[in-house]
Amino acid sequence: PSSSTALAGSATAKPPPGAALPRRAQAVGSTVSHFAAVAFRQTEKLTKDAAKIKANIRLVLEALGELQGLGDVAEESGGEIF
Repeated sequence: PSSSTALAGSATAKPPPGAALPRRAQAVGSTVSHFAAVAFRQTEKLTKDAAKIKANIRLVLEALGELQGLGDVAEESGGEIF
């Protein structure tokens, strides 16, 4: 019974703090970091693109309001467009 307990304990033991990670674990970590960086850049780009689209929609709505003689459509509606 004591030998099976010792084996079970050693199979689940964590490496000591400061121990180097195996190469595969290092590769996985760098891959995750790479994908996180790519996702962050894409998020920034999409946020900027969404802001440009929102500004263009506001511009078109204001122009339509002026053409129809309604004034500022966004302010009359009493809230955000999006």
